[in-house]
Amino acid sequence: MNSKPEHSASSPAPSVPESGGSSSRFLLVRLIAPVFRLVVFPVALVVALVAVMAGIGLLQKHGYLKSEEDTAGEEQSAVGQTTMYVCPMLCTPPRPKPGRCPVCGMKLEPTQQGLGDKDPLAVVIDPLAKRIAGIQTAVARYEAVTRTIRGVGFIDFDEGKQAIISSHVDGRIEKLNADYTGMFVPKGYVLAEIYSPELYSAQVELLRAWEALKQAQKSNFPNLVQTQRGLYEGAREKLLVRFALTPQQVDRILQRGKAETHIKLYSPIAGTVIRKPKLEGQYVKTGQVLYEVADLSTVWLKVQLYPEEAALVRYGQKVQATVQSIPGRTFEGRVAFIDPVVNEKTRTVDVRVVFPNPEGLLKIGDYAVATIQVPVFPPGYESPQLYDPELAGKWISPVHPEIIRDTAGPCPVCGVPLVPTRELGYADRPVPLPKVVVIPRDAVLAVGGHSVVYVETDPGRFEIRRVTLGPLVNEEEIVVWEGIVPGEHVARSGNFLIDSQMQLQLKPSVIDPSRAEPPKNRPLPLEVASVTELSGRAAELYQQVLQSYLRTQQLLADDKPVEVNTLRRLAHSARELRELKEVPLAVHPFLIELETAAERMSEQTLAEARVTFKKLSRAMLRLAVRVRVQGKPMRLVHFFCSMVPGGYGDWLQADDEPANPYWGHKMRRCAEKVHEITNAVPQRWVKGKKKSKTASNDAPSRKKKTKSVAAAHVH
Repeated sequence: MNSKPEHSASSPAPSVPESGGSSSRFLLVRLIAPVFRLVVFPVALVVALVAVMAGIGLLQKHGYLKSEEDTAGEEQSAVGQTTMYVCPMLCTPPRPKPGRCPVCGMKLEPTQQGLGDKDPLAVVIDPLAKRIAGIQTAVARYEAVTRTIRGVGFIDFDEGKQAIISSHVDGRIEKLNADYTGMFVPKGYVLAEIYSPELYSAQVELLRAWEALKQAQKSNFPNLVQTQRGLYEGAREKLLVRFALTPQQVDRILQRGKAETHIKLYSPIAGTVIRKPKLEGQYVKTGQVLYEVADLSTVWLKVQLYPEEAALVRYGQKVQATVQSIPGRTFEGRVAFIDPVVNEKTRTVDVRVVFPNPEGLLKIGDYAVATIQVPVFPPGYESPQLYDPELAGKWISPVHPEIIRDTAGPCPVCGVPLVPTRELGYADRPVPLPKVVVIPRDAVLAVGGHSVVYVETDPGRFEIRRVTLGPLVNEEEIVVWEGIVPGEHVARSGNFLIDSQMQLQLKPSVIDPSRAEPPKNRPLPLEVASVTELSGRAAELYQQVLQSYLRTQQLLADDKPVEVNTLRRLAHSARELRELKEVPLAVHPFLIELETAAERMSEQTLAEARVTFKKLSRAMLRLAVRVRVQGKPMRLVHFFCSMVPGGYGDWLQADDEPANPYWGHKMRRCAEKVHEITNAVPQRWVKGKKKSKTASNDAPSRKKKTKSVAAAHVH
């Protein structure tokens, strides 16, 4: 009997697939999977990121984790640096916060500024970078120069050589001998003939009076003769004055014994007819213009100059001009008039120049470019007499500068007596001109009212200098009044790259050069590269300068007026010292400042002299650390007072007892002892010079002593 096998309890029962349940689960999985990928996974990722950031924040808060910026900030603080943000195009000054440049919109880049930078006024560029950047230097020259004043003007008539011929009678023009404009007429030429009944009647009256006078002279009645003579003289005067006849014309009428129906008009000067408003046959009234004649042998050039340029020009000075119609040829004339009034519209001054024109080449109305050579004088320098070989020892007309004679006499044009040229500021012999510092024009960087120059003090080291500029010497050179010492090397090419490097290092630059200036309430820094020993006449003059200065300082400290003779001796000695060859060019600017300040103080009151004494003292300090007298001990003390109004309260003394020249007895002992200047100049004042053994041994003690002395304040 067949039976189905039975499965034991231990063996699993076979699974029977259920078609309906499997389909439902598969469909559910397919629906949930997209939702999980689009929603659940991103949410979980965001939650994880938030948790990580929160953890990092907690670690930073408790100091277990530091950011890279914090680490860099600690490193910067450790070395004394701050982070500033600059525009890559250097449009604006550095800013303390990040952002974008308000000018060009570029992102500001961070840079570090060293608070403890040992060279805050310079950058060092290695030789390779210097060659790649194309940096070139030029030497600052110290010499007497002249500047060229240029002005544009036009040729005009010489008003002193023009004549107007007008009709003196009512009548009709019968004939015009000068019948076109531009015709040249000699002096005395008959220009026109006019018929006038009124003139005919006046001639008849003269002839009758003349006949009556002759008949009266034959009688024995003196009273009748006198009466007839008066009638005759009246008729003759009427023709001379009222009708403008010449004495020769009146005499011819009397000789002929017959009146003329026509009057002839003669040219009073030789010249060119520049105006002829009437025609033949036209009737004219008394006073109407018939001709205008101009002598073109001399012409005027009317030039407009700026007031500061016109102030440098003087009467009789030589002027050169070129005109458009004759290129390549130069004409020479002399200044005849300088307008004392400034034109309100153009803000210029009219200057009139007289030019000889014997060949008639200069045409009226033609444009001309005038050039005037004038010497350059330092500010405050008294303008000396100019030397012109053509005017040396001569006599000149004060009205017509083209009239120059060897001896005195009247002017042949106007009759005014000639004057010596020395009275107009011209020397009889050559005079030395003052020297000034001259540098290339492209060495100056200027923004607004700031002007800076980069000086290569050491190879590759470029130091910023704020300078005070003078006039342009020519198209390529400019005068510097202050900031540059003769002989220094200035960067004339690539200086923009040097300035950019200064800006990136947050140092003074052309955008903000004020940080390069020594503060007014700080002592004057005294740094020199070399010391010059003076001997002989140079040493004697320097001693006179120094003693005159010390005498003036003592007088001001005692509230006493300055001595004019002392200051004049100081100025004279400084001028003579500057002319000696053994005196280096580097000290010439300080000698000029001493000279000009002393001359100014000699004419000032006590209060004004104390203000000018600041400039005198700063020049004396700079000079004292650069020169010394050979074989003679010297000891000077540099004092400073921070309470001086306007700052710059430096001065020199020969002793340690302070005597404030700016306050006098009010605060006589208000002073800070800054330095002691002796023959042995401290090594820290000398650059590039090997220290002596003695200086090296006692350098620490000297430094300590100087620091303590500078910190002491004596009242």
